[in-house]
Amino acid sequence: MNGHQTEIHRDDERETLLGRIEALERENAALRQKAQEAQRVEDELRASDERFRALLAGLHVGVVVQDPSARIILHNPHALTLLGLTEDQIFGRTSFDPRWSAVHEDGSPCPGEQHPVSVALRTGKPVRGFVMGVDRPALGDRVWLLVTAVPQLDERGAVTAAVVTFTDITARKHAEDLVRAQARMLEEMSTPLVPIGDDIVAMPIVGTVDARRAEMVLETLLAGITRRGARVAILDITGVSVVDAQVATTLVRAAQAARLLGAQVVLTGIRGNVAQTLVELAVDLSGLVTRGTLQGGIAWALARR
Repeated sequence: MNGHQTEIHRDDERETLLGRIEALERENAALRQKAQEAQRVEDELRASDERFRALLAGLHVGVVVQDPSARIILHNPHALTLLGLTEDQIFGRTSFDPRWSAVHEDGSPCPGEQHPVSVALRTGKPVRGFVMGVDRPALGDRVWLLVTAVPQLDERGAVTAAVVTFTDITARKHAEDLVRAQARMLEEMSTPLVPIGDDIVAMPIVGTVDARRAEMVLETLLAGITRRGARVAILDITGVSVVDAQVATTLVRAAQAARLLGAQVVLTGIRGNVAQTLVELAVDLSGLVTRGTLQGGIAWALARR
């Protein structure tokens, strides 16, 4: 009897042990499946990261990713080229680093808090088409960039990073500056101030006079009166194609402003049709001396000495 019970007990232990082995095998199989799944996910993530980096490397625009504190945590090769930096120099640099020496489009300083990425990180809204200049000490020059900064948000709407893209518009910026400089030169040529003697200046006006040119006439005339201490300023409108309310207003304003500076304005070159137009416009020319020709105006001014 005792022997039979012992045999039964051994069978029970064997079944229990086999059950534990089967359970362990199931657990091991589940663990192997989880490990394989984890490895598959890791491989996919690695492949995705490699594809992403390859995409960044192939872009012909600068790309950087900055964390919520505006630190650069990722960049593409073109960003290094555009910024004139090495990987060691760019990684971890923030928008608040004074070495950027950033400036606005008009040349005024652009502090870190005004950089597009800083604004995007602070507001959670994209900043597009921002023009800024950045110094490149290693190259000894300044590059002009067209910048876009787009914040990255999590499911709760919190900013986790910002992706910044930028292109080199230095050539375009220099071309625009050249066009503006040439425009200013043409404006100055269109409103020349000619000194006649020590205290007499003359300004022959040719062509049409719009609002912008009217301001140029006033600025040039008053600056010349002040600089030369002129007592007589001659405005010759012989070459003005059309005399309208804009021109008439300019003449009156010039006379009033010149008197405040102690100078007398002489208006010359008034033709018959111009005189008729001024009468029709009811222009008050009481503050101006009028002469038919520029020579007549100069003669009047010289006679006043």
